[in-house]
Amino acid sequence: ARSAVKSLVDFIQRLSEVNIDIYDEKISKMADKMVEEFVGYINDDLDMPKALASLFKYIRYFNKALNENRIGKRNAEEILNNLLELDRILGLKLNEFIEIKIPVEILKLVEIREEARKRKDYETADKIREEIRRRGYIIEDTPSGPRIKKAYTA
Repeated sequence: ARSAVKSLVDFIQRLSEVNIDIYDEKISKMADKMVEEFVGYINDDLDMPKALASLFKYIRYFNKALNENRIGKRNAEEILNNLLELDRILGLKLNEFIEIKIPVEILKLVEIREEARKRKDYETADKIREEIRRRGYIIEDTPSGPRIKKAYTA
């Protein structure tokens, strides 16, 4: 089981590093089919062995496609989102293994926004938040500080 989880984590990390600007409709359909098949087995009397076998069949397919540079950023995001959806069933906390590189200019804007919030200049902070959103990122304010996420658009 440990090697299966390691394979899954390695796959997720590979996907999170994809930086190619291509899109393959077949990959997108396979990502959706992965979820349908997995959930189908779960709904069939909780057949976890078949569900996991199905999941790893798709991971092998996607790994081969990664090796052939057939998965672009958008495909990778779709696959990652689908895996995170399946993780609600698996409970492996896969989101902890996804590395999304936040551009330096976004990090600087977040820093400036935090300074504005400390000064209680909420109007400026809101404008900066909006600018960050326009650039494709979302800020979540948490007790331990801001959390930055890539905005996934369908």
